[in-house]
Amino acid sequence: MNIRRALFTAVACAVLYTPAAQASQLDSQLEKMDRQFVQDATAKLPDVTPVTVAVFPFQSEDALSRRKVDVAVGELLTQKLIRESKFKLLERNQLDTVLREQKLGLSGAIESDTAAKVGKLAGARLAAMGTVTRLGKNYQISAKLVDTDTAEVLSVSIVEVPSSVFDEEAARYLVLIPDTQTLGLYFITGNVPMDVKKLPATTVGGKTVFPNNVETGMNMDSGIYVGFGLKYFPFSQWDVDFAIIPKFKIGDTKTSVVKLAPAFDGSAMLAKAEGQAFRLLVHRQFKVARHFNAYAGGGIMRFELDPPASELDGYNTPHQLSGNVGTIKMMNNFGQGRFTSPLASLGFEWKPQSRFGLSMLGTFPLKSDTYSWDAEITAGGVSKTVTVWEMSYPKYMAEINLAWYF
Repeated sequence: MNIRRALFTAVACAVLYTPAAQASQLDSQLEKMDRQFVQDATAKLPDVTPVTVAVFPFQSEDALSRRKVDVAVGELLTQKLIRESKFKLLERNQLDTVLREQKLGLSGAIESDTAAKVGKLAGARLAAMGTVTRLGKNYQISAKLVDTDTAEVLSVSIVEVPSSVFDEEAARYLVLIPDTQTLGLYFITGNVPMDVKKLPATTVGGKTVFPNNVETGMNMDSGIYVGFGLKYFPFSQWDVDFAIIPKFKIGDTKTSVVKLAPAFDGSAMLAKAEGQAFRLLVHRQFKVARHFNAYAGGGIMRFELDPPASELDGYNTPHQLSGNVGTIKMMNNFGQGRFTSPLASLGFEWKPQSRFGLSMLGTFPLKSDTYSWDAEITAGGVSKTVTVWEMSYPKYMAEINLAWYF
């Protein structure tokens, strides 16, 4: 038992320790670079303390630049250098001002001679600069310190960090998902409240028959749906959203029933429908907080509903009314719901990470339609078509979406 417990403890510690050790690689590598700079600067400029350092934008290939990997390296290295008593960091806005005055881009390539000139104009004795490149699964960070008086390179340091570790540790500086040409795949679950109508009595062949809908008014259980969708961001803060809802139902077995008085053969029909829906939306997004977005827009939605196929035979079979005074059967093609409506939409999204989002979305149809069941009632030798169940849909749709962006 003691051996098993020891093995379990060892495995658990290894599992817990490995991510922590791996996640510390970025910090330790930048710490190594920082120590190299302090050592070389002290050797070359022993009498200057503190020495002012201007950290120039790092350079990288386009793919890394779009993700702000170069910016992240500059920020993280700055945090290391600013803690050293040997160095005094030049304010970023001072450097940016001189770069603009010299008509140099804030993120363009800058040679050592140019950095020395700009750094000296900004009031810095040293200029820190470098590059970030991708080598397989690693990022290689190459940095150097330049004396702005002589344009001499005082120190060079090259380190490598696994890209996965870098992305995790520097996530707050990175743009892991671009603003445009982004795709988002999401899953939907939602609800559509329906308004069940209380129908009047009907006289057929001298017999009064009326539907007795157990549930009337707004029925929150009536419109449950699930589905999936795809978002595409052609422009910054704009998305085109297409959703497919393959399982859409209205009515439930507890409350959505049709009874007739006098009832037929003592049983009620379950008034429900199943089908699918399609939706196309365009949204404008608004940043409301660090991890929260709001979005608003509109589009169209198409509903295609039918009674459950498994019960159609029973519904279309003539049933005896109590007392054998007549029969009732559903009409051919009863309960077909084909409906297209324009929509307005409003939602909020929480994005704890750039790749994942949890949304609450409300869509509001700008017009409504009805879903109804028609039956043929025969009594006293007279046949008549009667609407036995009717509801208006949809009033609004409320849903939760879980999205993954890439």
